[in-house]
Amino acid sequence: MLRIEAHLPDAHANLAEGLGIELTALGDFEGSVSTSKIAPGDSRGLPLPFPGATRAVSALGESGAEDLLGLGSAAEDGNIDVLLWRAKDATRLSGEGFAPEPAGLSLGLDARRRHLLAAGSSVDTADAGRAFTVDLGTGRTREVEGGMLPARAFASVTSFGEDSMLVAGGVDPTLGSAEPLASASVFHVGEAHFDRANVVTLAQPRSRHGAVVLVSGETLLIGGEGPSGAPLATLEAVSPADRSARIAGLATLSQPRAKPVVLRLDDDSVFVGGGSAGGAPVGVLEWLTPDASKATRIRENLVLAESHGFAAMPGGGVLGVGVCVPEGAGSCTGDLPKKSVVWFREDGSADVLPALPFAPSRVALIAAGQGAPWLFAVGPSGPVYRRFDPWTGVFDEPESFPKLGPDADLAAPLGVDAGAFVWLERDAGAALSGFRHDVRGTYSRDVAPLLLSGREHVAPSRLPSGVSKSGIEYSASGLGLRGDGALAVVADTSYAAVDLALTLTSGPPPLVMLGAVACAWPSLDDAVPGETVDVRRRGAEVTLERGGTRQSCAVGEGRLGVALAAQGSRTSFVRALEIRRR
Repeated sequence: MLRIEAHLPDAHANLAEGLGIELTALGDFEGSVSTSKIAPGDSRGLPLPFPGATRAVSALGESGAEDLLGLGSAAEDGNIDVLLWRAKDATRLSGEGFAPEPAGLSLGLDARRRHLLAAGSSVDTADAGRAFTVDLGTGRTREVEGGMLPARAFASVTSFGEDSMLVAGGVDPTLGSAEPLASASVFHVGEAHFDRANVVTLAQPRSRHGAVVLVSGETLLIGGEGPSGAPLATLEAVSPADRSARIAGLATLSQPRAKPVVLRLDDDSVFVGGGSAGGAPVGVLEWLTPDASKATRIRENLVLAESHGFAAMPGGGVLGVGVCVPEGAGSCTGDLPKKSVVWFREDGSADVLPALPFAPSRVALIAAGQGAPWLFAVGPSGPVYRRFDPWTGVFDEPESFPKLGPDADLAAPLGVDAGAFVWLERDAGAALSGFRHDVRGTYSRDVAPLLLSGREHVAPSRLPSGVSKSGIEYSASGLGLRGDGALAVVADTSYAAVDLALTLTSGPPPLVMLGAVACAWPSLDDAVPGETVDVRRRGAEVTLERGGTRQSCAVGEGRLGVALAAQGSRTSFVRALEIRRR
């Protein structure tokens, strides 16, 4: 039997009394009486009769008036630890003194092992070399023995190969100089220590830069500040295979910038936006190929507020806050840039959305599931949280949200999965807090057919406004798709063997995307209302069936996402989408 263990962070250990938990087994199978279990909160190492193929567990807990949420994934031995987070307010994930001074402290995530690494500080003592890890399965926080060498502040932290993380660049505050470092430190997650004997040499010193892991596995360092604080336009790739760094073969930014926002999009391309140069926000957005060898598009002449944010959207789009698209003389003046919200499509074109109802002094967009990023902003009355609705283009107040967020000079909140994010607070040095708002993930099951009663768990690739305008709408007829780029994504999940059944209202059946591949239907005749068509994926083969006629095509191996796309200029209306894991 599997070992399933639920954990409470030390700061909330008092919630164990009277705690009850409903655990649900998730994997490449459908639900049954053997995939759900009620367990007392004092259970530890509980052997449960869950299927051997269980790869994740979601948890709903209750302790008095406190609701709890958890989502755990299987370790290499198959056992699963589930951390329980408070559902209606922040969860304290670390004790006081997490760092001597949180300014300059960098946060990064190893998503595979579900570990956070917090490293560095701007203090001019040896404490600037301290580092901490947080196990997001158990909630256990540990200081890294021996710390890192050299000390670093304003570095980047990314995953790095199978079992490591890379802390790159930054400045060493113990040297009494703001000159950036031309080196990177490697942290071994499994062994919980830095490789102090083999520091990676970078091609160029940089700090306050952006960083992202490319589809190749290399860490890409982007822009930042070079010697004497000059903004950089260079890119640099660091390989986990041999720990080499290169600039050759990489693009150069059209605009040098420090503190850029860097995102890896759904199509594996790299987005670079915002940041600053010469003390002013950079009003140029750039999209790079998945290998960062060249730019695919540049969007110029935007007006950015001093505080701005970007988040990746389904289908390769990007949401921006504090980004104004000029539409004539005087159209981006006053407080409008601070309030502006724009959805950039995958081709770089822009949909200007309703502005925020207030002019925030600080904003951060936080990656989240269902195409619905969270906004943390400081408004006239203090900190506020809002969540984006991709079907209306408006930020709404969530039902539950934290009371606090990061201080102005600290790292922005970091999304750790589709349903949770963390941030740093000042509390006797620094403390790490987090908030879980959802337990949807890779193996989640949609019991009822999607689209039948609403748009939940389906995310559009652009702002819906009727198929005649954006190519996407949701109405009494169901989901309507028409035109290139019109895409509806089943959010946050992926599938191995799977059966799909689409109930059509009118028009031809839409393209069914499994990963990047769309297979052709046996017939593109308009549907009879209520007609059902089927898709079956086994291994690398997909079979589409309509009216008793079948047609097959090849797709990639491994887990794939599911999306519906338009059939060119013809409008497809889908009333329901049923998904069954096999």
